[in-house]
Amino acid sequence: FSDNAVSSLQVLDYLISDTQNPNAMMIIGSYRSEEVNENSLLFNKILAFREKATKFHFHVTEMEIKAFDAATVEKIIATTLTPETTEQGVRLALICIKRTLGNPFFVFEFLKMLHHEGLVSYNSSSKRWTWDMDKIEDATMSTANVVVLLQNRMRKLSNQVQILLQCAAYFGSSFYEPTLDMVWEHHGRRLVGSKID
Repeated sequence: FSDNAVSSLQVLDYLISDTQNPNAMMIIGSYRSEEVNENSLLFNKILAFREKATKFHFHVTEMEIKAFDAATVEKIIATTLTPETTEQGVRLALICIKRTLGNPFFVFEFLKMLHHEGLVSYNSSSKRWTWDMDKIEDATMSTANVVVLLQNRMRKLSNQVQILLQCAAYFGSSFYEPTLDMVWEHHGRRLVGSKID
C-alpha cells in the first residue's frame, strides 16, 4: 500500500534488487489504472520494475481486471443468490451495474451492503434468497454509485470506530490485533479520549 509514498516504493525497489537474498519472493500489487498516469510516481516505478526485470531475474506479470458486464453480474447473482426467476436475477444485475459501473470490488460490496441493510435476505423456510426490487431501487436511488453508499454506511459508524478504522487502514488489508492496539494506544485513543470498546 503505497499511496504514492516514496518510502514504500523504495522498499519494493530494494527487495527486488537484493540479489544476495536466496529466498524466493512474490510481490503482488494492485492499483486503479484510471488513477495512475504517466506523471505519477507509481507509473514511473512500474516502468522501472519492467526495465530491471531482466537484470535482477524476476518477472513482472500484469493483469488488467476489467469491469463486469451485465451478463457476468447475472451469473454471479444466479450462482450466489439463486433467484426464483431469470428476470429477477437480470433486474438485480442491472441495478448492480448501474450503481457500481461493473467495478468487481464494488459489485461484491454492493451485494454485501444490500444484505447488511436487509434488502436481500435468506428465507430459511423456503431455503432461498429473497429481495424486493422496488425497495432496492428506492433505497439506492439517491446515490450515483456504490462508493457513495459505502461512504454513507461508514458515516453511520461511531466516531470511535471511524478513527479505529483509519488507524487500521495504515496496515493495509490485514494486521494483527496487538499491533492495532499499540497504534490505538499511541495515536487513536488521543483523538477520541477512550479505549477500544
